[in-house]
Amino acid sequence: MSKELDLMKRVAIRNTTNIDTYFKYVLKNADAKVAKKSKLSISVEEILAQCDAGNPSFVGRNRDGSHATFYIEDPDVRTHLGFESEDGKIKQDIIDEQAILNLFDLASLSTFVTQLKSKVVTMGEKQTLRDIIGSGKVNAHDRIEVAKRYLRGEKIDEKRKPGRPRKSE
Repeated sequence: MSKELDLMKRVAIRNTTNIDTYFKYVLKNADAKVAKKSKLSISVEEILAQCDAGNPSFVGRNRDGSHATFYIEDPDVRTHLGFESEDGKIKQDIIDEQAILNLFDLASLSTFVTQLKSKVVTMGEKQTLRDIIGSGKVNAHDRIEVAKRYLRGEKIDEKRKPGRPRKSE
């Protein structure tokens, strides 16, 4: 790491989901709310403390920044945390409304199903998908039906045999 981070500097974190998200400050006795699709400015020191504590809203599911609810707007902080590389080859994968809308533009249904299963996994991401389906922003009936089944927790198969379904299906 070539740059030294200013721990007192305030940095915006953006809620990428369609649900209000709350967290408890580590460095002070307070709670915070980041409304859906909005931003909150907190100190770099607090962001680092949240990441050290393993808060999944900051570090994601695998502690690598993937599927994190909050996107840290400062590239130096993201690089320091290992979510991105200095040379720009590694970028943090953000699953926000635009990323989910882009899923519906994929060429094949099997690619859509694979990407849906890998990208829409957290409660916030699933709520964003629900809101997109309800908004009418997508005009792809087959993909909408697959997404609805996925949200209900039903098993979705990428490859189905043509013809009438068997009684066992």
